[in-house]
Amino acid sequence: MSNIDNLVRQHVEIKNNINTLKNIISNKNLEDNSFEIAKLINTLAGKLKVHLSSEDKHLYPRLLQDDNDKIRKTAEVYNDEMKDVYSTFTDFKMKYNTKNKINDNIISFREDTRKILNILENRIKKEDLNLFPLLK
Repeated sequence: MSNIDNLVRQHVEIKNNINTLKNIISNKNLEDNSFEIAKLINTLAGKLKVHLSSEDKHLYPRLLQDDNDKIRKTAEVYNDEMKDVYSTFTDFKMKYNTKNKINDNIISFREDTRKILNILENRIKKEDLNLFPLLK
């Protein structure tokens, strides 16, 4: 399996995790599902960490050394943006990575979750459409 295939597979796994989280938080009784939600948040954090490590090892070094100026600049922008996305997600994870943290902040949890999942979905879509094709 090529590096791009691995990155695409990771995107599918991350999107599946996001969809599962979205389905659970659409349930009106978050408190009954808070343990499962916290587990999913932590799983998503692990998947993102592995994915970013793969990008750092296989994607960005190749793109940042490319002879094409447009490819190099695109890679720089995406790499910098991802650091901000991951930092925002890490803050979210630290705020809601346990059942008690979710239950203690139940009002803000739903909106914060929608925001971060939207950020992640948009980022994945952007990579799929604009960044990964640069490798082909």
